[in-house]
Amino acid sequence: MRLTRLFGISPGYAAQLERAGVRTISDLASINDLTLLSAQSQTPLDLVDEWREEARRSVAATSRRRKITVLLAAVVIALLTSIGVRSYKRGISPRLDEALVNYNRGIDLYNEALAELGQPELSRTPLHGAIFAYHAALPELARQRPRLWAAAQNNLGAALTMLGQRESDSLHLHEAIAAYRAALLERTRERDPLDWAMTQNNLGNALYDLGEREAGTQHLTEAIAAYRAALLEYTRERDPLDWAMSQNNLGAALTMLGQRESDNLHLTEAIAAYRAALLEYTRERDPLDWATTQDTLGAALDDLGKREAGTQHLTEAIAAYHAALMERTRERVPLDWAATQNKLGSALETLGVRKRNPELLCNALQSELDAWTVSFAGGDIYNASMAVNNGLRQISLLASEFKQTSPACVTQHEALIQKMKTWKEKMKAWKMLPQTVIN
Repeated sequence: MRLTRLFGISPGYAAQLERAGVRTISDLASINDLTLLSAQSQTPLDLVDEWREEARRSVAATSRRRKITVLLAAVVIALLTSIGVRSYKRGISPRLDEALVNYNRGIDLYNEALAELGQPELSRTPLHGAIFAYHAALPELARQRPRLWAAAQNNLGAALTMLGQRESDSLHLHEAIAAYRAALLERTRERDPLDWAMTQNNLGNALYDLGEREAGTQHLTEAIAAYRAALLEYTRERDPLDWAMSQNNLGAALTMLGQRESDNLHLTEAIAAYRAALLEYTRERDPLDWATTQDTLGAALDDLGKREAGTQHLTEAIAAYHAALMERTRERVPLDWAATQNKLGSALETLGVRKRNPELLCNALQSELDAWTVSFAGGDIYNASMAVNNGLRQISLLASEFKQTSPACVTQHEALIQKMKTWKEKMKAWKMLPQTVIN
């Protein structure tokens, strides 16, 4: 991921860091000699220190979300080392030896792809290589090492899922789901409860990705079932962070399903899942994960609040967004900050209309203006477009509903508002606006 996108590092500092060999978040997180980097990049030591700590938090959060396969890879590498030491002593067949080599190769290539996660110029070559290697290993492992075969199916599913996420076609996501389900034939709850839970959570992720692309609800419903299965063994007492991760995943699937239904049951369940996750994703332990979960909790509360006549859930949504912004700061994660400001503006608008409160609408407009400014500067067309549409709608509401008050919040930003309008017209002329926000 670009340094400027995640941390708000100026382009000048980013260029200096790149000349010193630091090009990605992972590069920055792995730096040990800050004094040397400061000298090489001509960057103040205190800034380098602050940015490295943020990078390490980001890498830790990404690793936790992906640790299903990362931890498995570590376990399997140890297992393969043990097998390799014994193999020639026991005289295992050349075919099995080749299968183990292919399996190890699949792990290496998958980890290579994982290390590049978030970079816009991401190569698919390591993933294709990992998939090929796992497929090559499966036949012999099925004959001689069934439990390792199940682990290979799980890892194959992980590689297929990551590849499918980068493609518009859903073929690889379907193949990932099949691989996870194959793994679960051998990796049962009775035999390997935690590995079973791991694969159930992975299966849920692939089903969620597929369900997100489709108009129906079947795959989302199956994703929810998979996450709930994982939580039978990923308990808070046994593994609190994996429990929180699965609760968070469950909340996301329930939210999306709830958005497609008129009934509010699944949105209510999503809110409960996010609040459960926050029992372990605390601000002190995991500030960015805590902020992300607060943001998604806010979205579920916002969706529920907009369906109801009252204001309780809207008020709770606004509180959750404000909480998220305590860690999702403009300086640390500018585009995430802007995305949350965008949602906050929408919730404030709905609450302002219901309460007939021009001050809340002015606050909503301020959030959208801030969101557009940062999204525009960061090249985030989707959120910039949403901010423009929301902001212009709020201006229209202020003009039509509160004519006599003539809020200063509109007049004092006339230049910026005109700039937003001009940008929107250019985007429409160039056909660059996302279809979901064109109006």
